[in-house]
Amino acid sequence: MTHQNQQPESAPVPSRQPKLYEVTLRSGAMHLLAPDSESAAWMALELSLERNDELINVRQADEW
Repeated sequence: MTHQNQQPESAPVPSRQPKLYEVTLRSGAMHLLAPDSESAAWMALELSLERNDELINVRQADEW
């Protein structure tokens, strides 16, 4: 028996508006857009490795 109200497993995930994050490296601060804080953290780490710079902090720029 199947339920007609079930969504298929491949249902698209609703797109979220990216948020602005502030990345602080040893050499200074910059901003990036990411869908969530985990993605922002990974992007910031990749940026620090590409620039051979120490990652200090990542935070949502519009947090109060």
